[in-house]
Amino acid sequence: MKNKIFLVLLILLLTTGCSCEYNLTINNNYYQENIIITADNQNEILDLNNEWKIPVDKEDYNLVGDSSTSINSNSKLYDYTVNNDTIAFKNNFNEQDYSNSSAISECYDRLSIIEQNDATILSTSLKAKCFDSQPELNSIKVNINVDRNVISSNADSHNENTYTWYIDKKNYNNKSINITLSNKIEYSSSSQIINNSSSKSSIIKKNTKNNDYTLYIGLGILLIVMILGYLLFNKMKEKNNQMDD
Repeated sequence: MKNKIFLVLLILLLTTGCSCEYNLTINNNYYQENIIITADNQNEILDLNNEWKIPVDKEDYNLVGDSSTSINSNSKLYDYTVNNDTIAFKNNFNEQDYSNSSAISECYDRLSIIEQNDATILSTSLKAKCFDSQPELNSIKVNINVDRNVISSNADSHNENTYTWYIDKKNYNNKSINITLSNKIEYSSSSQIINNSSSKSSIIKKNTKNNDYTLYIGLGILLIVMILGYLLFNKMKEKNNQMDD
């Protein structure tokens, strides 16, 4: 009977229960997994055999049987580290390969990544089935850190660019992961707005200066006309006075 390697590791870890933290960083269409399983004590971690390796791709992962089954030397494997009472698995994916992650397939029947209308939609199936296959699992915390604006999500909380889901034995039957990311480069639009505003401001200032010069010229012409009128009036007055004399 085949035993999936993640479950074998969990069985060794979970004498009294454990928790899992799943961290996903999405950066420029690259997906970085960092999975941390925490046991109750260091002795449970020491039961692990460091020679066991876990294939990244779920197709290779599904071919792996018990501990005596050999891994295809061509398979890509998770980076694997043990530290005190924790064990961690890491791997980097591109967007196309991430949907075939063996870590995701262990807990969800489906993971889809859809590009639609300038957005990327990432979603899983409804049920976190790993709670059924491994009853000693107490909780999973999912953190997704993104490099762009989030249009929508069903996250339980978020802090700046990190969106978090809390999955446990009470809600795992109805706890999908859904997040929609914008593919638009927002800072370019902002820069364009700033540049447009600056251009408009320059035009306004330029027009204001032109209006100021026009005003000064108009006042100067009016003053000259008034002076000429005054001189002409005085000259005509003097001429009339001489004729009266």
